[in-house]
Amino acid sequence: MSPSTVTAMAAQDHEDQHEHEHQAAHEHGHVHLDEADWERWAGQAEREGEVLLDVVTKAASWASDLRGTAVGPVRHVVDVGSGPGVGSCELARLFPAATVTAVDGSPAMLERARGRAERLGLAERVTTHQAELPDGLEGLAPADLVWASMSLHHVGDEVAALAALRRLLAPGGLVAIAEIAEPLRVLPDDLGIGRPGLADRLDAAGSRWFDELRRGLPGAKAANSLPALVADAGLRIVGSRIAQVRLDPPLADDARRFVADTVDRSRQQWQRHLDADDVAALEVLVDPGDERSVLRRPDVFVHASRELVIAAPA
Repeated sequence: MSPSTVTAMAAQDHEDQHEHEHQAAHEHGHVHLDEADWERWAGQAEREGEVLLDVVTKAASWASDLRGTAVGPVRHVVDVGSGPGVGSCELARLFPAATVTAVDGSPAMLERARGRAERLGLAERVTTHQAELPDGLEGLAPADLVWASMSLHHVGDEVAALAALRRLLAPGGLVAIAEIAEPLRVLPDDLGIGRPGLADRLDAAGSRWFDELRRGLPGAKAANSLPALVADAGLRIVGSRIAQVRLDPPLADDARRFVADTVDRSRQQWQRHLDADDVAALEVLVDPGDERSVLRRPDVFVHASRELVIAAPA
């Protein structure tokens, strides 16, 4: 990585750090993510989508194979929890006869999605719709494919959300769901900073934070396995698998920035679940002026996995 690239990335990280200071408001009680969070994280979410785009590409191809040709081409795709529209635009590319509706509860994310579609020449086929699951989908046209990636766990009543997606399907339509399989890993076990095993402790802290997030959602119900949720919503599984993205060192600049985003989000969100030594190690890792920073060290990587379930009405 060139010095100029590190300098530019460091400047952006400095800006991002100031943007994230409001996370201190989440120090106590249930975790609550509001529009200010989504607005500040839109850029990070777009980078994450780009780095992990292979999940969308392969899942869409698989869903197309499972759907078959007898029901005709895919004409309408609904991307539920679209975020900044990375997946929406990829789905439009993969299904050239289709319109894609990007659905999200965040105006900032939808604005980002519209901008991305315009830049890619897809503005006529990618539209946006603001809604908070399980409500707000009634006015949408029937969908041949519903893509719900990393969105279901943000809904308190996941069964109600899946039932709403089932009702949205056109005849022969499918729902494709992607949720976390194993925790994202970006750091080696021994960083030469603090105690070894930081990655494992981050996994545990993230799990506790996620439990708090779930408990704080409106209408929250006890979590269940994805297959059980699908069945309870009146859907049947037609395919399931684990999708993985593995990027080994040395990372390209976009993947390295994604690693920096990931570590900084961990620092901001999970620090009250970590001891002081681990927080100090994270401070080093996100310091762009330190040679041990994830922006500079040669041993960071990306290992991500998603549980993919494709379902049809039972």
